[in-house]
Amino acid sequence: MDGTTPLHENQSSNEPKPPLHESNVANLFNLAASLVENTRKHKALEVEQGFRCRSVLGEILFACALCRPNIGHAATTLAKFSATPTALHCKSLKHLAVYLCQTQDWGIMCWHSEPVDLLPEVSCDGTCEVR
Repeated sequence: MDGTTPLHENQSSNEPKPPLHESNVANLFNLAASLVENTRKHKALEVEQGFRCRSVLGEILFACALCRPNIGHAATTLAKFSATPTALHCKSLKHLAVYLCQTQDWGIMCWHSEPVDLLPEVSCDGTCEVR
């Protein structure tokens, strides 16, 4: 070996690589450029459940990122199945949405035994002194 990495038989070093959405790597991770959202199965599931699963999932992820980190694990786990949701996933989304409605008065509270000064005092000469 001469220390170089071998190229595949059908790939030369001068050819540009295809974009990610056109490569085989995208198919391995299900990263297609455009997801087929309105298939018959998606429409039937939407009619059966009475709501659009991806729309509800987007709202739940927004709530998770904004103020409800306690639902992070459930929300991200459901997001993994958003490309091909089933009735079980929609039922879980509905359950999580009901939980959020029932606990909407909950919030994040930070407790300190003493007041905390978060900003240090800065002297006139530009040095940062914590007093």
